[in-house]
Amino acid sequence: MSVIDWVVESKNRIARDGLVSGLTESSYKFYIGAAGRLDWIASGTPIYERDWDVLIILDACRADLMAQSISDYTFLESFETITSVGSTSEEWMEKNFTETYGREMSETVHVTSNLYSESKLDPNAFAELDEVWRYGWDEELRTIPARAVTDRAIHHGRNSDFDRLIVHYMQPHYPFIPNPDIGSGMRTDESEPSVWKQLRDGTVTKGTVWDAYKANLHYVLDDLELLLTNLDAERVIVSADHGNSFGKFGIYGHPGGVPLQCLRTVPWVVTEASDSGEYEPEEKEEAIEQSMDEKLSALGYAER
Repeated sequence: MSVIDWVVESKNRIARDGLVSGLTESSYKFYIGAAGRLDWIASGTPIYERDWDVLIILDACRADLMAQSISDYTFLESFETITSVGSTSEEWMEKNFTETYGREMSETVHVTSNLYSESKLDPNAFAELDEVWRYGWDEELRTIPARAVTDRAIHHGRNSDFDRLIVHYMQPHYPFIPNPDIGSGMRTDESEPSVWKQLRDGTVTKGTVWDAYKANLHYVLDDLELLLTNLDAERVIVSADHGNSFGKFGIYGHPGGVPLQCLRTVPWVVTEASDSGEYEPEEKEEAIEQSMDEKLSALGYAER
């Protein structure tokens, strides 16, 4: 955003929200924009420069959040961290899926629940791009449930021809499925601020949001246990596209281009998978008609 754009947006925000609220929000946006100019500090390593057969991405999973869950899941025992190439899903996609890795991408089946695949990924670049969000959106949960992604990953593991498989879950990114009343994913009033703005304003506590965030991680990890016992792969990696700032240096959510450790340091867990054949995934459903803006708003992307 240019300075002129910021000034215009600030004037509109003050007119809409009042002087104090408008200035506060505009100051925060200016601060985030300044922080985003430091992106060169932490460049990260593209995923195709690393060794894996199946790469499982847990959207917005902080490394320390994953570390707290190691004792609860045996497949998390080999826990390390790496530096992500971005602090948003858009950046992660832009910097990982480039012409440099065209051959690798052409041999990859990519199963994703992240809506930014529509604007950032070329379906023709992959062996197959399965955008689960197009048909697996749950209107009641206001997100894409983990099981919809797991089912498609198992389907491709058993039926598709590929060298590598990427499975991108939307959790633990909010909405927090085990705690639907926290944050904006379940909101009916679109004027209600996002969970990160609520946290910044002090209307919800950090402990409350962290507990809900962790419960959402456990929700998706439970599904990973099912996936890992119904898929054959020697080297499976569980990682994340980016983390979450939780108020570090006054920054909330995961704004783009910000090189904070809490945003760019992500888990890198090495495990394996073996198909028991005991679970039969549900068939792909027809797409639910809903605008992209509505879905992005439900996931909190309208105001980070």
